[in-house]
Amino acid sequence: MKNSNKFFIGLNLSHNSSLSVHDSHGNVLFAAEEERYNRHKNSTSFPISVLKDAIKNGFVDPKSAVVDQVVIGSNLKPNSTDIRYWMNVFYPSLWDVNFWKVNPFLISPGRYPEYYEFAKKYKNSENFLRDHISKIFNELGIECLGLSFVCHHDSHSASGLFSSGYGEAVALSLDGTGDDESGVIQFYRNDKYQNQLVDYKRIPNTHSLGLVYSEVTKRYGFKEHLHEGKITGLAALGSYSEAVEYLFNCIKIVNGKPELQFSRNRFSHILNRILFKAKLNRTKTPNSISQMIEIAVSQTHNYADLAYAIQNVIEDRILEMVLNAVEYSGIRNLTLAGGVFSNVKINQKLAEHETINKVFIFPNMGDGGLSVGGVYNYLFRNDSLKLASPTENVYWGANPSHPSYNFEKKVEAINLESEMIYKELAKLLADGSIVGVCIGELE
Repeated sequence: MKNSNKFFIGLNLSHNSSLSVHDSHGNVLFAAEEERYNRHKNSTSFPISVLKDAIKNGFVDPKSAVVDQVVIGSNLKPNSTDIRYWMNVFYPSLWDVNFWKVNPFLISPGRYPEYYEFAKKYKNSENFLRDHISKIFNELGIECLGLSFVCHHDSHSASGLFSSGYGEAVALSLDGTGDDESGVIQFYRNDKYQNQLVDYKRIPNTHSLGLVYSEVTKRYGFKEHLHEGKITGLAALGSYSEAVEYLFNCIKIVNGKPELQFSRNRFSHILNRILFKAKLNRTKTPNSISQMIEIAVSQTHNYADLAYAIQNVIEDRILEMVLNAVEYSGIRNLTLAGGVFSNVKINQKLAEHETINKVFIFPNMGDGGLSVGGVYNYLFRNDSLKLASPTENVYWGANPSHPSYNFEKKVEAINLESEMIYKELAKLLADGSIVGVCIGELE
């Protein structure tokens, strides 16, 4: 057995794949996303480059470190995911990157013999996943004692909650979908009597506010899960239209959580679908999120009105949901994580409400933060989470001045003394240069 210098490693194996290294109490020592290394935006491949960089920079020493657990914070039920998905994670290629943009379960035709071999060798996806993760760590000389899985939204929630330092909080996670859910609302209390985290509401992905917002993004021709911020900006140029009231009627908060109002009658569902495709729809009750947005479009005056409508409706419904949780629990502190909370206007509305005392938003609120949140949740459930202090920054990556960090050849790297940096930058900009500045560790 190696020296008992134990670590925990967190993984996110959805989009924005990431890896984090934690000490035995959960404190983050190193964390980064794979896209920083392979230059593929929202990369989905296994974060092998991040792991190698953690070793290069001395955050993990294969000679002395023992990884107590590798915690995957994004896939509680790996068997619900086809092996083709995991092939694209562990064996990425240009084909797979392009196919991923269409469907993460697609593989290039020439790889089907390989897929059949894997399907024959591994009885299920979890066996495939465990075997491939073990191989990676073994090849790097790292001893790993176990592999655990944490629910997607429990990881999101934990990332915000345990980074905040709050003694009590309403902890929210909201995004498009993860582990068949689109969010969770939890209550946390830590005092001399208890240290407890309990579920208040769990939100299925069939009532996802994140997917509604992404559908609007797609409707404008932008890329969903990437360009939602453009809709937030475009909303400022829109104005009130009938689409606002229509979406309020379609998106409601029922018993403290979102509920999308779809047609439930099977016959009406089929008839409405036929009439809608024929552009003869006589009802305003949609059958799906895409149809909801199409009907909303028909009630707008100009291009920006739909963005205005969805932004205002989502803001108000999330505030309504939060106030319900605050009233029920009596807790006035709020922690937020999940892709929905990359929407700064939603965050502003919550933070400025008189009922809310304090708000903490985990800086990497998207799926990249699941690696950190997964470890937090795992250690909390095992009574081992003892963070030294609340998170004040997320400068958790390697320092670019470290010898292991190499800039691309087409980039001229210039080391500047701190007292000269502003003068030098001003001169470079005045000369027409395009300048990127990196000081200290990567975020």
